[in-house]
Amino acid sequence: MPVQKIKMVSIVIPIYNEAENLISLHQKIKDVAPLLEKPYEIIFIDDGSKDDSFKILEDINKKNKHIKIVKLTKNYGQDYALLAGFRRTQGEIVITMDCDLQNDPVDILKLLKKMEEGYDIVSGYRENRKDSAFRRVLSKVANKIIALRTKVVLQDYGCALCAVKKSLLKN
Repeated sequence: MPVQKIKMVSIVIPIYNEAENLISLHQKIKDVAPLLEKPYEIIFIDDGSKDDSFKILEDINKKNKHIKIVKLTKNYGQDYALLAGFRRTQGEIVITMDCDLQNDPVDILKLLKKMEEGYDIVSGYRENRKDSAFRRVLSKVANKIIALRTKVVLQDYGCALCAVKKSLLKN
């Protein structure tokens, strides 16, 4: 596959009641950002949080010009929040991730490396999941069912860490 140069990256993060994780996640992304070696934006979508998430995002936004905040009027769910974020991206590559710190922002670099090899979509997986045993078993069953139905085998369909060409999201 040919090597493709990526001009700009958009990182889209839906949040719902994530006040305790926002500062830490932002710092981790900020630590990784210089290694991207390209312009980037971080779009946080507050999906109707009832805690101090939005206030914390506003404080972070004052200190970081790369941040955009979208505030939804109520909790619509992760898919709708992602869609709201996708509509505001400027990057040609869109990275999605959760705010719960189960994905290490350092892995963004791995996703981008694969994207530069010419892939359209690159999916991550949660190696050290912080979910209950019941949730992990449920996830394994769901992964097997989805793989059988779609004929696409992924290790973790539920992992929010993903990179995709924005051109694919337009449709």
